[in-house]
Amino acid sequence: MDTPSHGLWSYVLWHATPFPFLAVFLGIFPDVVAMGPSCVYSAFRGKFSTSCTTHPRWLRTYRTYAFLYTHSLIIGCAVFFVVAIQFGWQWWLLAWHLHIVVDIFSHPKEKATPFLWPFFGTQVNGVRWWSKKFIGINALLLGGVWLRFLR
Repeated sequence: MDTPSHGLWSYVLWHATPFPFLAVFLGIFPDVVAMGPSCVYSAFRGKFSTSCTTHPRWLRTYRTYAFLYTHSLIIGCAVFFVVAIQFGWQWWLLAWHLHIVVDIFSHPKEKATPFLWPFFGTQVNGVRWWSKKFIGINALLLGGVWLRFLR
C-alpha cells in the first residue's frame, strides 16, 4: 500500500488514543526508514524515481536491509513486547504491525514482504497496490470511514 494510506489508516484506527500521531508515525515508519533515503538521494540528483537501480551500491544495500528489518513481524513484535514491558501496553504501536500485514497482501511476489525475516523467507504473492482498482477501493474505503466516523 502507498505510504500516505498507511498513515491515514493508522489515524482512523487509533485517533481516539492519547497518541494518535505516534500511531500515524509508526504506520508510515517502515516505508520512511526503508525508502526515505532513496527518495532524498533521487530528489537531490534531480531524477526522482522509485527504482533504485541507478543508486550507489551502499544505498541499495541499505534499502534492502532496512526493508527487511522494518517489514518483519518478528522484529515488530519484539519491539512491541520490549515497550510493553517498559511502559505498559501501548496499543497504538500496532500501527507498525498493521503496515506489515497490509503489505503482506498488497505486494506481488516480485516485491513481496518477507514478514518472518530473519528466521524464514516466507512471502505471499499479494495484489498490486498500485493498480487502479486497489487504489480506487482503498480511496473509497478511506473516504467512507473518514466521513462516517471522523467528522
